Amino acid sequence: MPSFTAQLPNLQVLGPVVDMRVWIGTAVEQALKQAGTSVPNPFPLKGMIDTGATGSVVQPAAVEALGLQPVGMVSINTPSSQNTCCPTAFLSTQAT
Repeated sequence: MPSFTAQLPNLQVLGPVVDMRVWIGTAVEQALKQAGTSVPNPFPLKGMIDTGATGSVVQPAAVEALGLQPVGMVSINTPSSQNTCCPTAFLSTQAT
């Protein structure tokens, strides 16, 4: 599970939201470099800190911008849904 340490603004005012960027996972990056294919730039987005989460979910636009293909499916639960199937992909994350 990704983790990070960052100085955050006043969370009481802004909520648990941070500027982040996502990019392709290390294994995908190595495969692209070996194939002589260009590596996509990181994709900026807003991230929500959820200390109870067991994984991360990103906007489909981020996955599309990185040119990633799903590597499988996973069932997730949210406060408003149960057993929702979502595609999975290998990503790296960083708070900015």
